[in-house]
Amino acid sequence: MQEANANSKAFFCVSPQGQDTDPGTLERPFATLERARQAVRELKQSSGLPPGGVTVWLREGTYHLSGSFTLTQEDSGAPEAPLTWSAYQGEPVRLSGGRPVTDWGPVTDPAVLERLPQEACGQVWVADLPAQGITDFGELQRRGFGARNHLAALELFC
Repeated sequence: MQEANANSKAFFCVSPQGQDTDPGTLERPFATLERARQAVRELKQSSGLPPGGVTVWLREGTYHLSGSFTLTQEDSGAPEAPLTWSAYQGEPVRLSGGRPVTDWGPVTDPAVLERLPQEACGQVWVADLPAQGITDFGELQRRGFGARNHLAALELFC
């Protein structure tokens, strides 16, 4: 943890380009929100939050989350020592539960091409999702008025 200057609060930094083995400084930020949360918890347990509190600065970028990020009462500050999570000096920050899909290419499987209308051949692209670690596709179920409320199956956004 560092002090930005004598009048500022203590802080930790997180960056998509960081490393969780780094100390969480501006120059050497953590990589994940979970590591920053752990650092704040360790600080609270060892010496307590300093007067003025602690800010966790999120540096510019997209943070890909594989699950929910939960802050509990254990992660709270106090009136004289608030705990703040914020984008760093207006840098754009995005928390995303989605996964980028890469390595797209035209369909080449003859069995699939045979099912496509001739004008669609060469226009339909495919990506190998399991090779990218995406294996839970959800389950298509009846949805809509009168149907039970089910989670949606896997969705793709372009």
